[in-house]
Amino acid sequence: MTQTSKVKSKLCEPSRRFADNVGGLRVALEDSMMAIAHGLRHEDKHFREFAQKYGEHDESEGKSSWRFPPRYAATAIRLLRHANRLALGAELVPRSMVVALVSQFDVLLSGLMRALAASKPDIITHEDKSVTLDELEVLGSLEAVKAHFLEKEVESLLRKSHPEQFEWLEKRFSVKLRAFDSWPAFVEISQRRNLLVHADGRVSRQYLEVCKRHGYQLQPDIKEGELLEVPPAYWKASTAIVYEVGVKLSQVLWRKLLPDEIDQADDELNRIIYELLLHRRFPLAEALSKFAYSLPRHSNNEARLIMVVNHAIATEWQDRHDDCLRVLAAEDWSACAPKFLLANSVLEGDFDKAALIMRQVGASAAMEEAYQEWPLFRRFREDDRFKQAYKSVFTRDFENVTQDLQDMHRKALRKMLDEVASQLPTPAASPVACAEMVASEQPLEAAQQGAAADDRPQAGDRG
Repeated sequence: MTQTSKVKSKLCEPSRRFADNVGGLRVALEDSMMAIAHGLRHEDKHFREFAQKYGEHDESEGKSSWRFPPRYAATAIRLLRHANRLALGAELVPRSMVVALVSQFDVLLSGLMRALAASKPDIITHEDKSVTLDELEVLGSLEAVKAHFLEKEVESLLRKSHPEQFEWLEKRFSVKLRAFDSWPAFVEISQRRNLLVHADGRVSRQYLEVCKRHGYQLQPDIKEGELLEVPPAYWKASTAIVYEVGVKLSQVLWRKLLPDEIDQADDELNRIIYELLLHRRFPLAEALSKFAYSLPRHSNNEARLIMVVNHAIATEWQDRHDDCLRVLAAEDWSACAPKFLLANSVLEGDFDKAALIMRQVGASAAMEEAYQEWPLFRRFREDDRFKQAYKSVFTRDFENVTQDLQDMHRKALRKMLDEVASQLPTPAASPVACAEMVASEQPLEAAQQGAAADDRPQAGDRG
């Protein structure tokens, strides 16, 4: 459930682009990892067929290996090197995602500062700034000088660490930005990004100190010099955390500095939460909807109630019906518009009452779209009472084309992704082990008969 504002704020663009880009990174990574896993399976099959035809399997001394005549050894090694490249991809692609993820946050911060300055120029003070006569001659106008100062301010802010950026923003704008549960994890992600870029993922003393300073609970066995990787569970969580922090930062600054645009801030926040519900990102939708209706001010009570309903939906679809009911019970719905009474009845499971309210609400394009799209109605859509009420209101049978397509796609995607997550190799695995682990079989070792061990492909081989 969303509202629609007539005037588009300058802050909508960086906020919306950030949400879309982070969502795009998540989807791209899922698809990439599935493609890599498929490639590893294919290469494993190809190697096995070649080995069974031209090689000799040896399991002596408790070690599984293949031996090949000299004329076939080079081909066997080439096959394994290709598997090695795919296995390296399985390690490097998630690393690159973390770097890109943090980069998108930096793009957001830069965009927010520029949009805020365009909407409220006095947020950039000029008392302690100066330009030389030569610079003034080049810049040519007062507006160009102000733009120059803004760019310098943004550049200076982006050069700071992320904890320093938030500290600067809090002091400059007199707001609290770090008082939420995900802050320590966000700091860890930004610090891991630095390790991946500058230290190949190896833990530094600074990483340990910064994480400890900001309350992140590291595993006891994490020591300086240890290699940190990006397993599937980590990159799933990191996309949600960075997304959450970015949206909250945008909203707090927007509402603080441009209070006259609170209706547009409400509308954008509700749009973001609605999109998360549509894509079944229920934990993230819950975190943001709870944040949303807990904000000190809203444009109107309807906007706030939309946030409450979306929070209840997010808990309901995580199989927490009692929590959903507690969210609803905290509000007085008696004097609310029929659409809120409908939502309340559906979430409480009173489908008889919900069907009656559907008839009272009547036909409109907005409600027709809601019945088709809104996750609120996912279970209710399958009930005969819904179908009868829909036909009574719209004089035609209900066709659940959107839900059927989403269910089919998401079930297939999640099944494949879970398989990939459970089967991808650990960082220490050899390239052959990588291919074999995806196939859930024992690792092999290719050995050229009469060749030196150094001739075998190694984990770092890219030739």
